[in-house]
Amino acid sequence: MPESVEGAVVSVADKVDTICGLFAAGKTPSGSQDPFGLRRQANGAIAILMGRGWHVSITALLTRSLNLLSAVRELPSLENLKGAVVQFFISRLERALEDEGISYDLADAVVAVRWDDPADAKARVTALSSLRATPDFERLVTSQKRVANILKGVPEPPELKEFLLEEEAEKRLYESLKAIEERFPQAVKKTEYPEALEMLLSLREPIDSLFDEVLIMADSQDLRLNRLGL
Repeated sequence: MPESVEGAVVSVADKVDTICGLFAAGKTPSGSQDPFGLRRQANGAIAILMGRGWHVSITALLTRSLNLLSAVRELPSLENLKGAVVQFFISRLERALEDEGISYDLADAVVAVRWDDPADAKARVTALSSLRATPDFERLVTSQKRVANILKGVPEPPELKEFLLEEEAEKRLYESLKAIEERFPQAVKKTEYPEALEMLLSLREPIDSLFDEVLIMADSQDLRLNRLGL
């Protein structure tokens, strides 16, 4: 690993440039064949970004490199080429997380949501992995699945109208949401994922109470839409 900041920056740039150039030349890894060591190059770039905690967009780096290449030589379909390099980096990021002892399913889940920032992916998967070792993990997953299941087929959550909250369980969940409304996005923005997960856990009990005590799909359309909005 480069010891200096300057060395790390140049190393990442060099690795991305090498990968994009060889992909553009059709020299892509295949099966066990990787004569130019592109997997090692990608692993190195990801390791530097994760190790230094630099929140850098891989997509932005690839776009910059491919645009520079296209300015000096004609490339095959730029979008297809970019897509191939993106998929290559996604596969290397999943492998990098697994090499750090993260289980495949957690690595896959995190990368499926947001892969573009390796340092962020590592922070997310580390927080999830720690939570998974506790009984709270299953409870969090269960409550989130209940919400996801009832919202299947609802393209956009309807607007929530506070004056239509009639039941105590509705009001408790609404107050719980208000309590983390500002803090949750701030925690996510600062990559404070353990704190963000704790806030989600604080909603588990009021969510369960809502499902146990309130008929979400009420006969009244106004109540039904409002509860789906909640």
